[in-house]
Amino acid sequence: NFAHAAALSKLKRKQVARREKEREDILSEERRYALAEKKAEQSVLKFAKLRQKNYESILGDVRDALVEAEMAAYNLESENAELHVFLDEVEREHSKSHYDYIAKLQDHLALVEAQIGAPLDP
Repeated sequence: NFAHAAALSKLKRKQVARREKEREDILSEERRYALAEKKAEQSVLKFAKLRQKNYESILGDVRDALVEAEMAAYNLESENAELHVFLDEVEREHSKSHYDYIAKLQDHLALVEAQIGAPLDP
């Protein structure tokens, strides 16, 4: 009976040890799973932050490009207006010069006609 009781006691200790080992294995697995889940969440959060930062950087670049394009358009409009003013001035000067030349030719023609005493017909 004593051997039987000792064997039974040894069997119970082994069962308790096995259950304790299984419980530890389950807890260890749960900890590993929780750690892996936490790392995955951190990775996703890190990726999301990087993606947001990248998006904000791209958005900033687009805004800068838009401001530069607006400034370039304003500069082109200003230069275009200045060019029109310049062309108008050149046209006025050219017209004045042309009219002055025609007036001189008419004066010269009038002198020639006065000298010869008759109008010149072309």
